[in-house]
Order: sequence, then C-alpha cells, then structure tokens
Amino acid sequence: MTALGALALLELHRPDWQPELSWEEEERKGGIRPRLYLCCRAESPESAKKAVVAVLLDAIKDQRYQELFRDFEKNLKVDRELFRARLKALRDQGKWHFTDLLAGLIGEDLSGEEIVHSPLKTLNGAGHQDFLPTLWNLTDNVTADHLRRALFETWHYEDERYVFRWDPADYRPQAYRARDPASDRVHPPRTEWGANRLAFDALVFFPVLPGGQTVAFRSINESRRYEDGRQDFVMRWPLWRYPLGRKEIAGLLRLPDLWLNGNDRLQRLGVFAIVECTRFMVGKGQVGFTAGNVVWTDGSA
Repeated sequence: MTALGALALLELHRPDWQPELSWEEEERKGGIRPRLYLCCRAESPESAKKAVVAVLLDAIKDQRYQELFRDFEKNLKVDRELFRARLKALRDQGKWHFTDLLAGLIGEDLSGEEIVHSPLKTLNGAGHQDFLPTLWNLTDNVTADHLRRALFETWHYEDERYVFRWDPADYRPQAYRARDPASDRVHPPRTEWGANRLAFDALVFFPVLPGGQTVAFRSINESRRYEDGRQDFVMRWPLWRYPLGRKEIAGLLRLPDLWLNGNDRLQRLGVFAIVECTRFMVGKGQVGFTAGNVVWTDGSA
C-alpha cells in the first residue's frame, strides 16, 4: 500500500512524470519489491530520489485533507447527508483523488440509509487509537527522511505509535505480556511513519461499492461472520511484471480473476502472482492483518 499511495500522489502532483509501478524479484535479498518508473530528467539516481521525496512531502501536507474530513468525527462517524454533500462537492470540483479517497473509506448500504466503512478503516478507538488523530499526527510529524526510508531503504521500524494497523507487525496481542501493549511506554509499538502516511493514499484504489445483496469492497471478500458481529475479510492483490499507471492498476484490482487461481488471462496481462492476507478482529474492536501469502503464481516467481 505504501508503493500504491506514492504512485497515486505522484500522479496527482506530477502527472508530467507519468509515474508507473511494477514488481520484481530481488534475488540477492530474496522476496519481491516494487519498482517505480518516472519520465523525468535527473542528474543521478540520488537526485531523482530527492525530487520524489520533495514532491511527496509537499503532497501529504496538502490542506485539502483537512477540508476532506471537516466536521467528521475522529473515527469517521458522519451523518449520511454530510457524507453525500461532501462527495458531491468533490466530484463537482473535479477533485478526483479526494473523491476516491473518501470512497475508499466510506460508502452507503443498498438502502441508502446506513453509512458503511471499509474493512481497511481499521482504527475505531480500540487500544486508544483513533483514525483522524493518527492521520493528523502522521501528517504533522513525517519528514523527508521518513519518506526516504519508507521508499528507498530497508525498514527498521524506528518510529513509535502512529499506525493504521495495515502492517502485520502492528498487531500486538496482550496475552503473556507484562504490560498492556496499547499503553506500554517501555516497549511502545514500533513502526515506519513514512510508510503509513503514504499507504493512506492507496485507499483510492479500494472503493466501497454496491454489490450483490450488500456492499462490496474492491479486492476484499468477507470470509467469516461471528455471532457477536465481528467479521473477518480476505484481501487479494496481484503482482505484475510490467510498468503500469494508476488507471491500469485500478483495472487489475477489480478483476474477478483474482479469486480464480490459475487463470490464463492474468498471465496475458503480466500478472505473475496473487497474494492474499486476512483482516481479522479480536476483542473489543481491535483489528489486525496477517502477513501476505502467495496463493498463485505463473511458475516464474
């Protein structure tokens, strides 16, 4: 999500760079990493990285984020009429990035009577973590160094506390711990602020949509519902080997083929693997994600 968020922001603020993204195997270290492509002049790779970081730092400080969530409660509880009016105003003004961002967090049920939040809206006050305060704290505290580390270096989790809980490392169960992990000042949660803040803008790729008898979430399916109302969700996303822009990536993410393992069409589109994780809820509303697991490959990965 960090890579997708960076891509979306670069396209918004520097469309002349024609940003694109692909994935590649990293043989020396193992694993798979994103690769960013830009159409711009730079004296060296290092100067190109500095330019990218400078654009992204200005992007996340954009005052339109404050306007987007004006009058929303801290965990995105919002009156239906206010939500509709805000969404319409964004559309009418042509602010498509922010329209998609709001739609990536909130939608309506098929009756149009109830507000529905995306499974990716993981903070709800449980564990003393609230969504909008986390967003504003990240926005205020993230520096160019945080963004550089998030995009171009190995993550060492040097920052504390402010997380959206999209990283499996953010889940810290209390069992067998001497202290409550949510308020432990001796061993506070460790994270990467830059990665979290960039990942927020990846929500533009995952809108809340009407679908079937309920609402649908792009790339996300409900896997289990508990008697106490808790729900688990499975999320899938593709890895592709050729550079793609924002619109093409959004198209890949909406393909039903992601749920049909071994589909030849995915290979023709350059997809070489499908990754899956589970979004789960424990206790009184605390949410976590499992690590991604490759569920299909074309044989080359």
